[in-house]
Amino acid sequence: MQAGIAVRLGIASLLALGAANADTPSAQADYARFCSGCHGATFSISTRAEGEARSRQEIAAVIRGGNTQRGMPAFGGQIPDARIRALAEWLDTQATNGASLGATIAAETLDQVRSSGFVLMRAAESSIPYVGYFGERSSLCYPNVDLTGVRSIELNYAKGSDEAGRYAVLVGDGIGKARRNLGEQRTKPTGGWETFARHRIGLAEELSGRHELCFYGVEGGGIFNLQSFALRSEPGEQDGFTLQIEEIDPTVVSAAGYRFALEKVAEAPSELWSMAFLPDGSMIVAQKSGQLLVFKEGKRLGHVEGVPTVWNGVQGGLLHVKPHPKYAENKWIYLTFSDPGPDSATAMTRVVRGKLDGLRWIEQQDIYRAPERFYSQNYAHFGSRIAFDGEYIYISVGERQQSERAQSLAYPYGKIHRLYDDGRVPSDNPFVGRDDALASIWSYGHRNPQGMTRHPVTGAIWSAEHGPAGGDEINIVRKGLNYGWPLVSHGRHYDGRAVGDSPYREGIEPPIHHYTPSIGISQIEFYDGDKFPDWRGQLLVASLGQQELHLVQLRDSEVVSDRVLFKGFGRIRDVVVGPDGYPYVVLNQFSAGVYRLRRVDG
Repeated sequence: MQAGIAVRLGIASLLALGAANADTPSAQADYARFCSGCHGATFSISTRAEGEARSRQEIAAVIRGGNTQRGMPAFGGQIPDARIRALAEWLDTQATNGASLGATIAAETLDQVRSSGFVLMRAAESSIPYVGYFGERSSLCYPNVDLTGVRSIELNYAKGSDEAGRYAVLVGDGIGKARRNLGEQRTKPTGGWETFARHRIGLAEELSGRHELCFYGVEGGGIFNLQSFALRSEPGEQDGFTLQIEEIDPTVVSAAGYRFALEKVAEAPSELWSMAFLPDGSMIVAQKSGQLLVFKEGKRLGHVEGVPTVWNGVQGGLLHVKPHPKYAENKWIYLTFSDPGPDSATAMTRVVRGKLDGLRWIEQQDIYRAPERFYSQNYAHFGSRIAFDGEYIYISVGERQQSERAQSLAYPYGKIHRLYDDGRVPSDNPFVGRDDALASIWSYGHRNPQGMTRHPVTGAIWSAEHGPAGGDEINIVRKGLNYGWPLVSHGRHYDGRAVGDSPYREGIEPPIHHYTPSIGISQIEFYDGDKFPDWRGQLLVASLGQQELHLVQLRDSEVVSDRVLFKGFGRIRDVVVGPDGYPYVVLNQFSAGVYRLRRVDG
């Protein structure tokens, strides 16, 4: 909560909230309501300087007055002083409950808000729980770990392939991202993805006190499945350092006729997916782990209570947040997310809308929800963006790693769906009335479209989708057309095989632009602001893998040029033109934040 204070609540405490007295909430209930959305689901206190302690009075002062440097709002006006003191006492009492030297920590006890790129699983034969799908850029974080005397960590992991994999051990204060690299190691095959073996990594330096401990995926698609890890006093070996942890350099960039700087306007506890502005100047931001955050004038006001539960794993989570074009009149805000199935082992893309009452989510309505038979255990390619055109909403859904079904009109996967903004199916959709087709489908043959926008002049809907190995596409989405996946692509399958005999085929709509090799395309947005006049009408294209922001110049629907505005500052998940005329980007690296491209003259 403060520089030096991070607050976490255990899962058992969350389950106990239902028993809390409604008139006098418990300290746990106050934490869950006011703190957990930003600080996570398990309790931790760590100190900025090793050995530094915080009294209950100091903790209460932070809760009461906030901390602008850390983006924490003041709660003195929302929580009575007696409850603030009770919360501070509870936090102080719980602070001693973390793991220490000699402890074995179950991997499944990770902080699910701070962590990303994983799935909680159970072994088929033994039913032993473990954390699966840990790969490149995955992060598994454990709060409140006492590293006093710890010289190595013994991981009990499984790896079923010979593919190269490398991970790093990072530590931090539990507030910003973990930024201190204690060592890296290449992983070794164990004979199967549920065949666990112990491997020790030595730490490059000895620390004392409590910290947030994170395992970060440096390289490789399948690095390991983790069952547990133990804190050891014996030394161990490591494989050096390759991961560079740096803040975004504020150096002025010159590109496309202008000089500009990346200016941080908001910071969040974990990976962000999207952002949007509201008419009062506030900004709403979707955190992938399932929290909807609200910022104003650079300060985080808190997280919105009552948003739907998301399936947070691998590529799933809280995805696109977008206000209705007539938000000033109707107050509707739309969310796309991976919706957990009845047993939480399956998921599917879903769209709802609701309204804000302060920091409460109210009046929720379903806009798009697939029947239960379409929920699956495929944990990637959810899409998902939305775009509005008048009274219609367009929704992108990835093919959920079931490529052939992108061509089947009987499945929602690999499609862009068109509905009225209240969820009704328009009668002029191209496949209405067909027994073999879903009436919501507008176009098909898409792979994983994670970008979509409306042209401000023509009103056409444009989309961006990930190719396989190469072949990222920008398309104009037209009624009833087939966009080709998996029949054709400018890219290749990951094993090197060609996708079809040619990138072109009769009856299939080609992209207006493609990126081969892939840039890991994400959101696209037409620039219509006034701060960069020469960019007006051009398309901003964000990328994840290459960490680039492109400016694509167009003549009608023909690409004239494609320039990189900047690169290397982090994975760009979203790009939005703000009401002030500046472009804003969502960047995720070792910190998560929203940045403005501020023009610098001279």
